[in-house]
Amino acid sequence: MLATLPRTRSTASNESLSTPQSDPSTSTGHLATESAAPIPISQKDLKSRVLAHLKGRVWEFGCDDVIRMIMPNLTADQVSKFNDALAAAPLGQLKLGPLGKKKVQSYTPLVEYLNRLIKIAQHIRDMLGFNSDADAYWQTMFCRQNAKPTRDGIHGAHALKPDLLVFNNLATETEPEEEDLSAVWGYPADPFDIKIPVVLHIDLAIEVRSKWDQTLAQLGTYARACFYASPLRRFIVCLGINHVERTFSIFVFHAGGVAVSTSIDLEKGQGDLVRFFLSVLLWQTVDDAGIVSDGIHYTLPSPVKGTAPIELDNLQLLHRRVDLCGRRTYVARVGSNVDGSNNNVRGQRTAKFTSYGAGLKLQDDHERQATKSSTANKSAASVGQKRKASTQAGKPGNVQRRSGRATSERRQPRDHNREAILTVGGAEAAEAEAQEEIEQRLGAERRTTPLAEHTEIHARGNLKKCPTEAVIKLSWQQLKSWQFEACALADCSGRFGLPSVFYTLRVADNKKFLPPKDAHGTVWSKCERIKSETPTPPDHRVLCATVTADVGISLECCRTPWELARALLDCQLGWLGALRSDILHRDVSIGNLLLLKVPAARKSFQASLPERYDSSELAEARTAYNAIGADLRKTLDSLDVGDECTAIMTDFDLAFRMDQPSDGTGHLSGTVEFMSTPMLESLESKTTYRQGVQDDLWSFFNVAFWAILHSEIFPGRTKFESIWRHKIRNNFNARDGTHSAIIRRWTQYDEEDDDCELGISSPLLIAFLPILHEWRDILLKLKMVSIKKTLVDIDEGLRQQSIAIKSVRDFARILEKYRTRLESAVLTAPPPPSRVD
Repeated sequence: MLATLPRTRSTASNESLSTPQSDPSTSTGHLATESAAPIPISQKDLKSRVLAHLKGRVWEFGCDDVIRMIMPNLTADQVSKFNDALAAAPLGQLKLGPLGKKKVQSYTPLVEYLNRLIKIAQHIRDMLGFNSDADAYWQTMFCRQNAKPTRDGIHGAHALKPDLLVFNNLATETEPEEEDLSAVWGYPADPFDIKIPVVLHIDLAIEVRSKWDQTLAQLGTYARACFYASPLRRFIVCLGINHVERTFSIFVFHAGGVAVSTSIDLEKGQGDLVRFFLSVLLWQTVDDAGIVSDGIHYTLPSPVKGTAPIELDNLQLLHRRVDLCGRRTYVARVGSNVDGSNNNVRGQRTAKFTSYGAGLKLQDDHERQATKSSTANKSAASVGQKRKASTQAGKPGNVQRRSGRATSERRQPRDHNREAILTVGGAEAAEAEAQEEIEQRLGAERRTTPLAEHTEIHARGNLKKCPTEAVIKLSWQQLKSWQFEACALADCSGRFGLPSVFYTLRVADNKKFLPPKDAHGTVWSKCERIKSETPTPPDHRVLCATVTADVGISLECCRTPWELARALLDCQLGWLGALRSDILHRDVSIGNLLLLKVPAARKSFQASLPERYDSSELAEARTAYNAIGADLRKTLDSLDVGDECTAIMTDFDLAFRMDQPSDGTGHLSGTVEFMSTPMLESLESKTTYRQGVQDDLWSFFNVAFWAILHSEIFPGRTKFESIWRHKIRNNFNARDGTHSAIIRRWTQYDEEDDDCELGISSPLLIAFLPILHEWRDILLKLKMVSIKKTLVDIDEGLRQQSIAIKSVRDFARILEKYRTRLESAVLTAPPPPSRVD
């Protein structure tokens, strides 16, 4: 099980919607470990979080504007036919039956009414010729009541039960009985469970309420479930109905918030409802539906024009952030699949998807082998052209499936992130028969659509070619800052203690869902009926993909005290390496410091200052810095730290440049569990505080304590260690007191006195006690950044650089002093598990 993590990565702003965990042993970096079952979150609590998360992010548009957001691009001729068909439709003649005071009493008349409007929309769609080749994303649309919770959901949250559901291509002659139907956001945990007669993927959720703010909160939980099932999706569309007012609104959730249409009368607005359903029915590809990638197979553009694209298979999901909007970071370990065979670590049931820009295609193994040779000599631009793929019924690996870009299926529940219903290799006949039966129930059918290319290679790292095993990170970055992480990673690529980067792509954005800058107050406005605050400036975000070479695991998995000590040192050297480019990380956390699976070759660390400190006025300070750097290099040599690093620091999405001015507002960034005490106090008191190198240094110290107390190999089993773990995980105010209590035990302990007991069982913690004691004494002597000076100031910037290298030098000296203790620690824990999943 790959845990979704609760780290609150703060920018002093919105509350995270990540499901809380009772034992969060991993973080937001490129790693994945086992975690205890999460604490269930109630619907009431979840809905309140949704409203808090969307605070200031709700924009109201006219219905026409919202429909244009979700409608695929049409030619002028298609638009003309679209309008003519709508004008000729028998609108205004349908009557909506009486709706009850209780919403349950309104379900039946609403379903009947909506299905009649859907039939009109489907008739117009067919008249326009969009379904003539049976290649539309939507085949048929059907609305029905929902009497039970969905079969799947988000790990740690109670199951959801939408009021009405819209499905795509109900693959049965007659409507199934309620007990035979299971609605899913994604897919069944076991796709071969033939006990489920009908499995339907939820394509559109409808909520019936009497208050619009409650409607927004509930639809937000549905959108969150959809984003969890398909984390790389650009938008989710929902429909809200007020049964008391007899009105409806369209809700479009995206990375920047939610766009809401004005409320329209259900009967008078028949034309708007038909246009809404028709716009959705016109989706031809998964790109139209907002699906960027499935997260299973990736085809990335080659940096060399005229060469074939790069194909990577998903090997392991490392991190998936469960949020309604914001970054929604998704990280996976991937590997090249040169021979077209399936190397997915989860076994033989695997789907092959291809993402290219804002689109994706699906291929099974047989098709990929057949097409690989034909695509090798084609450019990336020609790879996405339409092609026909033959399907042989009953043949393992040739499964009729839905995809979007170059090959496709017609009807299969579309999670695009699950272990697919697909057998490859030597599958047994019985399993193949079960597979075929499920495919028939799901109504899968292959189709073909063109592949669009929307990617833009923004920054190249030091790697000349894509590694055979790599890490891909996708996240929705803010437009104003997304280029910074790409450039920072490219600039620092390959330095000691830092990742080697292949490149960073700009994949998609959410601009079409945001208010235009020149239409403030006219096209959109504050949504009064939802009781939303005045919207903040539109949150324009860009989906970025970064491919790096180094695969790591958590520092919690360190097998010896010396391995952890060396990893902490290598990460601090990487942090210093970033400071060479005046880049301050600002998010040192357990998830961003990674123990490498295999030590990486790097040029040996050398301390140096950025060019802006080369002036003659700073000659004396620069000389002092270089002297500390030389002393550090000497200490590193004695520790055998040469041209191989054992750990790296990654994830620069909260970093900033020290040589560029800040707004001076004290805007803080980081992961709360590892923030320095002054930062936590500033957040709590809402006072101004300027973040500096000393805060990152304290974060390294806090990470060390976390990794020791949460060690997977040496978990402390005394009651004291259990209490300490709980306090540093759940009580930030008690964290420093816990650190002091642990260190105090060491200062009062006499190793030569047989009657003196530490009350500690972890050999890792026992070995580290003197290191933690002396390390904390060094950090306590650090001076804070002056509020009156910015890091742009040459003298203040140089002072920070000097503090950084001196602190790392002093930490290296401590390790030199206690190296024998760390290497000779008596390890009584059971043999460690393999470092490779």
